[in-house]
Amino acid sequence: MEEVKKKRGRPVTGCPKNNVIAVRTTDQTKQMLDEICKTYGASKSDILEKWVENQHKMMEMGIELM
Repeated sequence: MEEVKKKRGRPVTGCPKNNVIAVRTTDQTKQMLDEICKTYGASKSDILEKWVENQHKMMEMGIELM
Protein backbone atom coordinates (compact mmCIF):
# COMPACT_ATOMS: atom_id res chain seq x y z
CA MET A 1 0.00 0.00 0.00
CA GLU A 2 1.12 3.51 -0.78
CA GLU A 3 1.40 6.02 2.02
CA VAL A 4 -0.33 9.31 1.40
CA LYS A 5 1.94 12.20 2.39
CA LYS A 6 0.28 15.09 4.15
CA LYS A 7 0.81 18.49 2.59
CA ARG A 8 2.19 21.20 4.84
CA GLY A 9 1.96 24.96 4.74
CA ARG A 10 -0.43 27.28 2.98
CA PRO A 11 -1.88 26.31 -0.39
CA VAL A 12 -0.48 28.19 -3.39
CA THR A 13 -2.92 30.68 -4.87
CA GLY A 14 -2.25 31.98 -8.35
CA CYS A 15 1.32 31.90 -9.62
CA PRO A 16 3.92 30.89 -7.04
CA LYS A 17 6.63 33.48 -6.41
CA ASN A 18 9.83 31.45 -6.65
CA ASN A 19 12.23 34.06 -8.06
CA VAL A 20 14.31 36.42 -5.96
CA ILE A 21 15.66 39.64 -7.46
CA ALA A 22 18.09 41.74 -5.43
CA VAL A 23 18.42 45.40 -6.39
CA ARG A 24 20.85 48.04 -5.22
CA THR A 25 19.32 51.50 -5.17
CA THR A 26 19.74 54.95 -3.64
CA ASP A 27 18.19 56.01 -0.35
CA GLN A 28 15.93 58.42 -2.24
CA THR A 29 14.58 55.69 -4.53
CA LYS A 30 13.97 53.37 -1.57
CA GLN A 31 12.10 56.13 0.28
CA MET A 32 9.92 56.78 -2.78
CA LEU A 33 9.14 53.06 -3.12
CA ASP A 34 8.33 52.81 0.61
CA GLU A 35 5.99 55.80 0.28
CA ILE A 36 4.21 54.23 -2.71
CA CYS A 37 3.82 50.95 -0.79
CA LYS A 38 2.41 52.74 2.25
CA THR A 39 0.00 54.82 0.14
CA TYR A 40 -1.43 51.79 -1.68
CA GLY A 41 -1.08 49.32 1.18
CA ALA A 42 0.86 46.93 -1.02
CA SER A 43 4.17 45.09 -0.77
CA LYS A 44 7.26 46.11 -2.72
CA SER A 45 7.00 42.99 -4.85
CA ASP A 46 3.34 43.76 -5.69
CA ILE A 47 4.21 47.34 -6.68
CA LEU A 48 7.17 46.24 -8.81
CA GLU A 49 5.13 43.48 -10.50
CA LYS A 50 2.43 45.99 -11.42
CA TRP A 51 5.06 48.43 -12.76
CA VAL A 52 6.65 45.70 -14.92
CA GLU A 53 3.23 44.66 -16.26
CA ASN A 54 2.40 48.28 -17.17
CA GLN A 55 5.80 48.86 -18.80
CA HIS A 56 5.45 45.63 -20.80
CA LYS A 57 1.97 46.59 -22.04
CA MET A 58 3.23 50.01 -23.15
CA MET A 59 6.24 48.41 -24.86
CA GLU A 60 3.89 46.10 -26.80
CA MET A 61 1.89 49.14 -27.91
CA GLY A 62 5.07 50.82 -29.17
CA ILE A 63 5.27 53.45 -26.43
CA GLU A 64 8.88 54.14 -25.41
CA LEU A 65 9.34 55.52 -21.91
CA MET A 66 12.94 54.64 -21.19
